[in-house]
Amino acid sequence: MLDAGVTVIPGPDGGIGPHKTHDVLPGGVIKLAEIMPPIDVLRGVTKVAAQACTLGNRKGRLLPGYDADALVVAGDPVGDIRRLNQPLAVFHGGHRVR
Repeated sequence: MLDAGVTVIPGPDGGIGPHKTHDVLPGGVIKLAEIMPPIDVLRGVTKVAAQACTLGNRKGRLLPGYDADALVVAGDPVGDIRRLNQPLAVFHGGHRVR
């Protein structure tokens, strides 16, 4: 599918049962980065996912006028996508929530 150019949007179906809790997305993203370039995985879980949900005009990117939802990690997650499991801060709507 990847070779054919299929758009991939990471999603764990989290929250639908006791074995799929709401916090499983980072693990799925990290696993997907084993078969896809990490930059494409990160785009898939941000910009591409927002566009697929018709929210691309306000979510999925850090731009003026967007919702300012962000996960802050130390270093570059493209170089080591496992950094997503060690957030320094989480912002929702521009406000720090963690």
